[in-house]
Amino acid sequence: MDNIIIPKEPNRALNGVNHSARRSEFSVLIKTPLPMDSLDPEVGMEKNQFYIKNGCYYTRVTLRGKTIEKVLSNFTMEILYHISDDSNDSKRLIKFQRKSGEIAIHELSSSQLDINLFKKTVRSFKGKGLLFSGNLDDLQNITRVLFDNENEAEEITTFGQQINMEAYAFSNCIINQSGEIYKFNDAGIARINEECFYSAPVAQLNSKTSKYKNEKEFALEIGLINVEEFIDLLYQAYGAHGVIGFSFVTSALFRDIIFKRLRLFPWLFLFGDQGDGKSTFASFLMSLFGNELGGHSLFNSTSKALSRLASQRRNALLYLKEYSNDIERATLDFFTVGYDGELYTMAQKSVDNKTLSLEILSAAIVDGNELPSKERAQLARMIVLFFGKSRFTNESTDAYNKLEEARRQGLGQIIMSLYGYRSMFKNNYKITYDSIFNELKNKTEELNDFDDRQVRHIAFLLCPFKLLEDQINLPISYESLQESIIESFMEQVELIKDISDINIFWASLAHKRASSYKEVLRGLVYYIDEDKEILYLKLKEAIPYYNEYVNRNNLQRKDFATLKSLLTGKGNKCFVRSKQGSRPGVAYTHAKLGSCYQFKFKKGNYGIIMNKHEYKL
Repeated sequence: MDNIIIPKEPNRALNGVNHSARRSEFSVLIKTPLPMDSLDPEVGMEKNQFYIKNGCYYTRVTLRGKTIEKVLSNFTMEILYHISDDSNDSKRLIKFQRKSGEIAIHELSSSQLDINLFKKTVRSFKGKGLLFSGNLDDLQNITRVLFDNENEAEEITTFGQQINMEAYAFSNCIINQSGEIYKFNDAGIARINEECFYSAPVAQLNSKTSKYKNEKEFALEIGLINVEEFIDLLYQAYGAHGVIGFSFVTSALFRDIIFKRLRLFPWLFLFGDQGDGKSTFASFLMSLFGNELGGHSLFNSTSKALSRLASQRRNALLYLKEYSNDIERATLDFFTVGYDGELYTMAQKSVDNKTLSLEILSAAIVDGNELPSKERAQLARMIVLFFGKSRFTNESTDAYNKLEEARRQGLGQIIMSLYGYRSMFKNNYKITYDSIFNELKNKTEELNDFDDRQVRHIAFLLCPFKLLEDQINLPISYESLQESIIESFMEQVELIKDISDINIFWASLAHKRASSYKEVLRGLVYYIDEDKEILYLKLKEAIPYYNEYVNRNNLQRKDFATLKSLLTGKGNKCFVRSKQGSRPGVAYTHAKLGSCYQFKFKKGNYGIIMNKHEYKL
């Protein structure tokens, strides 16, 4: 597939449409006056029960047997577009012209066409006042005629990938796989063939409201840099991290395809101290989707707010900053359930007690200077990139500066080029992913300590690279990238082991043994047989020390039953089932401790080794 050729000067004509002409549509609508009088008032009365005279609506009524004119308004109207959406209260762009000639365009919902609300709404418009003195029948007669002549436009309510067509919508334009751009004019309308679409954030009538602040920043800026130049600079500036970030962004652009086939989508976690370059790295990736670079602080966000945020755009990228294990529990759970794409459901304030379900539609970059350590489940759903203080070479510094300049000019060409491969991803992603996954599973020596989810995450990062390696020039070979990703994951694997519930339990006893309780703990809570390499444990006696440890370290505490199940379950390779008596079981009767549990270990340099961790017990 050839690279899509995109004009490097976005102010010139795209797809045969001159941007400067399109931008003036709103002003043309404003300047084009409505008729001041009906061509034939008699016909208007006979057919529609109203007519226009001197720029006002009139009707005729019979009063005391005499027919007289009745003025209904001091303005006339034209419906420019009926904006359809998924609600039962769709909007209309309506042009109002006061009898003195002033013209304004306003957005009214269907409910605002109710007679009492309509009168109140038009009276509240800025400028010289508009008045409607007619009744419900008068208003319905007028709107019936206006409805017959209105144009239809579909509102873009969820930006990003559009589910009803193979196109991707930014707030300022719509793009397709052929590299065509359909720009929204200043009335907020874009025309594709015979269909019209509406983007409220760029409509001039919304220019002074802050309601669409974030949506306005989700805009395509074409820029000058192409996809090959971009990934090459990322690699020069950040090494393998840059290529991994590029792969994650590509996956985000096709999230719907990937999630449908894998039923999972991991988070990209940037870990490092303040000043280690996490935010700048994230800004280069976020700039592909517009100018919303500030991100959203997790300290100031509730789980409901995060769910709304992740459901507002489809196949886009969020930046969630300042992760901490001290954020509220529900926010932490967002990362667990969001990985599996589960819906967040909340009650709506309505008399029918309906609920609102929010689906996670976008990928996210998360950053923090502490790793998720309350639960293994959260860290296991992250792909972690470790950032540290690095010495920049002349080459990496130059690449960084070029990326900064490219970001200021716009990175839209990269998204345009990548989006051209959507059909290829749809047709080939699953078979390519499965092939990579099976290949990785056969690397028994290298990936011996990796669980199934971690192997899937490696395949997740490699798959976009594999699909694109024959389409664009990439700065690193597939084999080298695979090696770098596996090396990066090894550190994460060790971290996950460290925060597993079983390891936290043994760490709590090791911590207590380091205090003044050495002999009491070893004699009453557990006993070690050095010759047999068996540790005998009285779990109930150990629980107070475990609870104290997890509370002090702000870790997630497991109740007694859960902890017992984890320690004595099949997943714990160190647990030894009792063979005493005729009916082997879980518990063992020890001569000194009484009823207890057995765990095998290996001798280490300073303690005992269980589950590949050494504890000074």
